[in-house]
Amino acid sequence: MNDRAAARKPLVSAIITTHNRATLLPTALDSVYAQKGAGKQFDLEVIVADDACTDSTPDIMQQSYPSARYIRLAKNRGVSGARNFGLAASQGRFVAFLDDDDVWLPHKLQAQLPVLERHPEVGAVYSQVYYSYPNRVAKKYPELSRARSGWVFESLLIGNFMTLHSVVVRREAFEKTGYFDEQLRSHEDWDMWLRLSFHYPFLFLAGAVAVYNVSPDGLWLWVPRDVEEGRCARVIEKALKMLPESPAYTELKRTARTRIALAYAPTWARELVVLHENPNIARYGWAQRYVRHWVWKQARKTASPLSTTRDLCAQVKAAIAPRSIRRRWWMGKMLAEIWAEIARSLAAGSEARKRDAAYAATHAIAQLPSYLMDMTLARIIIRGVLSRSRG
Repeated sequence: MNDRAAARKPLVSAIITTHNRATLLPTALDSVYAQKGAGKQFDLEVIVADDACTDSTPDIMQQSYPSARYIRLAKNRGVSGARNFGLAASQGRFVAFLDDDDVWLPHKLQAQLPVLERHPEVGAVYSQVYYSYPNRVAKKYPELSRARSGWVFESLLIGNFMTLHSVVVRREAFEKTGYFDEQLRSHEDWDMWLRLSFHYPFLFLAGAVAVYNVSPDGLWLWVPRDVEEGRCARVIEKALKMLPESPAYTELKRTARTRIALAYAPTWARELVVLHENPNIARYGWAQRYVRHWVWKQARKTASPLSTTRDLCAQVKAAIAPRSIRRRWWMGKMLAEIWAEIARSLAAGSEARKRDAAYAATHAIAQLPSYLMDMTLARIIIRGVLSRSRG
């Protein structure tokens, strides 16, 4: 490669934050060093930000990874503080992040960097990751139906569909938006994507580029519900402050705040109040998912899931008060999906439950006739009829 070609190679800063995970860190580091195209298509600056580890991390870095830039915080600052420490020390034109228990797939940078180089107006590119749970099949996230390109700020207000390890950011974007919010102990990446996307368009590149290992002892899994709601509310309120005070944004702000209230409602009664105060949110898939989850959670705990579901659906209908044709349609879709989920859940049970499942599936179709084309529901109804005839 001649000097001119070498000069054109972009430098990528790969920042790994770690805290007392000496047994996992090498796997993360190896996945960064295994990136295809490194040294040929791009240069790689590997930075490990040690968030005041007390285990053998310093020894591992010194003995096995001398080429990495190892920086150590004297005092634990949390993941946001460690990332900011790494960012301040980095020099790359592009920046990408990795946690110490996750991995990049070998083609990540080779696939994503050309997108950023072809589109200088874009602040970041993101892709999918494999969500890996113990003893479960890994799934791609986000689903293609949720992924967005362009000015994604408003879409991100309704929920984060990016994972830290899937994103590569243009360095100059950080100069405009600032670094990670160290007061946030979770959702700090969502906060960052909102700030970045307010100023820059994003591009989505389909395909998984990393594996996110969901740990059963992850701190965020054990955060009290009210604390988690407070953190999400902080992220949303920070983002909404960037919008001008204008009637044009009134509905968007209300919707963003309502999503948090619905997602973290502590009781079913509170969930119904949120629906009653904001009935038009029934048109959103996320609202339907939250309500559906509440009904399913309560119905499966009772001896009479059909009766419970019927009562709860009546309460949903009263809360939404479907006065317009459009609202009736949204409500019907929500109720149909509730009954369909109950049907699928009951279908895996006893013969009596199979008959109940057929009843629930019939209700789903009555609410939304297009479910006639759903072969899963059709099979549930057939099995229920056969079970009844045998009984």
